[in-house]
Amino acid sequence: MFSLRNYSVYLLSFFLYLTINAQNQPPVIEAFFASATMGMDPSLPDIFLNISDADNSTVSVKLYRILENESDWTLFYEEDNFPVGETQSINYFESINEFYIQGPFKVEVFDNEAVNIQQLVNEVNTDSLLYFMESIIGVRHRTADPEHLADVKDFIENRFNQHNYSSSRQGFQFGSNYTGENIIGDKNTCSDSGQFYIVDGHFDTVADSPGADDNGSAVAGMLEVARVLEDAVLDKNVRFIGFDLEETGLDGSIEYITNGISETDTIEGVFNFEMIGYYDEMPNAQMMPAGFELLFPEAAAALEANEFKGDFINNVANENSATLMNLYEENANLYVPDLKVISFAAPGNAEIAQDLRRSDHAVFWDAGIPALMLTDGANFRNPFYHSPYDTLGTLDFDFMANVVKATVASIADLANLQSADLAYTDITIISSDSELLPVSSLFHANNIIQLELDRSDFLWQIADINGKVIKQGKEAGNTLQLSSGDLITGMYFFTVFQDNKSKTLKFVLE
Repeated sequence: MFSLRNYSVYLLSFFLYLTINAQNQPPVIEAFFASATMGMDPSLPDIFLNISDADNSTVSVKLYRILENESDWTLFYEEDNFPVGETQSINYFESINEFYIQGPFKVEVFDNEAVNIQQLVNEVNTDSLLYFMESIIGVRHRTADPEHLADVKDFIENRFNQHNYSSSRQGFQFGSNYTGENIIGDKNTCSDSGQFYIVDGHFDTVADSPGADDNGSAVAGMLEVARVLEDAVLDKNVRFIGFDLEETGLDGSIEYITNGISETDTIEGVFNFEMIGYYDEMPNAQMMPAGFELLFPEAAAALEANEFKGDFINNVANENSATLMNLYEENANLYVPDLKVISFAAPGNAEIAQDLRRSDHAVFWDAGIPALMLTDGANFRNPFYHSPYDTLGTLDFDFMANVVKATVASIADLANLQSADLAYTDITIISSDSELLPVSSLFHANNIIQLELDRSDFLWQIADINGKVIKQGKEAGNTLQLSSGDLITGMYFFTVFQDNKSKTLKFVLE
């Protein structure tokens, strides 16, 4: 439970904060690229990897791939003492035939040192939250504005895809004219345990509200957690869910609990965001549900001592979720000391406190799954609840960010964040001379690419070692002189295209 901490506790937290910030820096993947030459003169695939480590720690590497007709990552290469500081070529594949069935690759690099959760927490960004909110804000209702509702679903799904998460939609019929859809994004580790944590927020609104706090703030918070965790290496999976039809009676989360969990899934805990953006430092801004002081005397006393200001986050649990509740508050105190937290656990599943069951966490409670409702208090604080005035300008983005930070810290703690980096790549096919586009000359010297073709009219591009196109163009003639002097140090691939044929030149700038 929150109370005004004594000086010694905060002093201890301060020294812990200093200690955390002095910890090891994780290794960094500077380049990760897979390529192969195919055709009449093929070569075996190579995987190129460049790692830096500021602390000069010993670095271990794990490489994964997705096999044909499978969706999970499979470990295929492991090295406990990988060289750092320069690009290394990993020759793994034994035959071209094996190469053909490969999907994308993922690499994880570890230095096996202490992790820096604070560094991850500090990546939470108010500008990012504002961007998400600007994309979400507006009526999101199946009849009042189905077009914007569909756009927001697409936006959530696209964000998951941008983070290399496995995305899906769980569809279900609601009434005769609407198909509800829960939008799901999975950050999967390579563990077969099936253990995962959930971060969720419903995206629908009532018919006449733009839904900034209810519940755009929650969706923005969920997407920010997803963004920050993108490159984090964890021992357990994290599932992000945008629930549909919460406002109709928790229909989306009921569908998920009923039909969305496999027999091998183990949900370790749920962080349900329900309105996390309204903040008011004025006394008497926060009200209490009827009987609150009888059920939760310590929380009520903390409210009174705080002059009933609305400047904290409610950390709501049931009896089965008390451990998760305490962990969230501990991580908030340690990593986000500016965030006030009032925690309380309802008896049973809060059957006698129905105001605490008004969001998707209640469905998990009833299923015996630990879950928290993180909320600003809805109508007990926000005077614009379920109204046209629930707008972007009423939100406090620093407060939202602090709630998200405490959640990131808790996930990192629970899912065992590693001092590591990860990256993804696919295979770039480099075609051999004998099969593809004939050229009179193609070479790179003195920072100039020289090209001469037999015929006119061609396209060209330069891509970096990660496959990102840096430059491209179209030429009407049959020759090209192109400067590479404005490119930074690294490996590049120049490709020319003509009549559905191509020719690629690899060059290195030092």
